[in-house]
Amino acid sequence: MNYFASFVLFLLVFSVVFELTAFDRALQKNLVKHNSARIDSAAENEQVLDFFSTGSLELNLTSDEMSHMQDVKKLNDYFKLFIWLLVVVFGVAVYFSMEGIKILEGLWLPLVIGVVLSMPCLFFPEQVFSLFHKVFFPQGNYLFGADSFLVSLYPKAYFFSLFYSILLRAFSAVIFLIIVSLSCKRMFRK
Repeated sequence: MNYFASFVLFLLVFSVVFELTAFDRALQKNLVKHNSARIDSAAENEQVLDFFSTGSLELNLTSDEMSHMQDVKKLNDYFKLFIWLLVVVFGVAVYFSMEGIKILEGLWLPLVIGVVLSMPCLFFPEQVFSLFHKVFFPQGNYLFGADSFLVSLYPKAYFFSLFYSILLRAFSAVIFLIIVSLSCKRMFRK
């Protein structure tokens, strides 16, 4: 069984689901509506989402908030490159393994590891949120007052809801692929 290719596929599925979920405008609108303290949160959120494609933001942000947004955009741009790298690595792994269905069957191991690794996020979300920001934004431009624009638009509850949605969608996609592989195996066995 080619577990390397299975792990790469798991990372690829998780990464693509992350990217699609994070920029799902309907989900974003709903999350902001239920978590934001701002009156015009839907329109402001649209501007923030547009920022990731245009690089332009017309909102009234402090210099630290704008610096943080630019860092988030840069991180997201690198993340997109990472996804393409995973596509290439997965393609090479599949080419050399020649075990298509077995790669899908092997997704159970990275799924179990992914579930175990996500447990701290469920039980200690504040600490994981803080650690994430310390790792990816070591310059500290993510620390804002409770009354800042970004914190009022995107409180921690927003991020927790978004992350739980990403986990649910990613794990569901992987489970679907495992079920497909088992169905194909059963169908081809007959």
